[in-house]
Amino acid sequence: MVALGASAGGLEAFQLFFTHLPPDTGMAFVLIQHLDPHHKSILSDLLKGYTAMKVAEVEDGMMLQPDTVFVIPPNRYLAVHYGKLHLLAPTHPCGPRMPIDYFFRSLAADRKQ
Repeated sequence: MVALGASAGGLEAFQLFFTHLPPDTGMAFVLIQHLDPHHKSILSDLLKGYTAMKVAEVEDGMMLQPDTVFVIPPNRYLAVHYGKLHLLAPTHPCGPRMPIDYFFRSLAADRKQ
């Protein structure tokens, strides 16, 4: 698994990354982006034009699959546990959100080393 985090302005970096990446790496890619919690994300749709890999917005309980790009939906935290992706509602409705930090802490706890 490869996890990539970016601010809301990270679309161009994601596009460049996937433009230059072969579609058959055997890796799963998890994208965590700071998104406006009140707007629908079109990141999945935008990335489909830059890779031949499957691109999917994460649904709770999805299993990681190779050669797939998984995108966090807005207004959610994302965690990984034994190869499954889990969505969680933010605990505070207002204030700063740190979905990238949350995911990497989850990943470190899951993989331990």
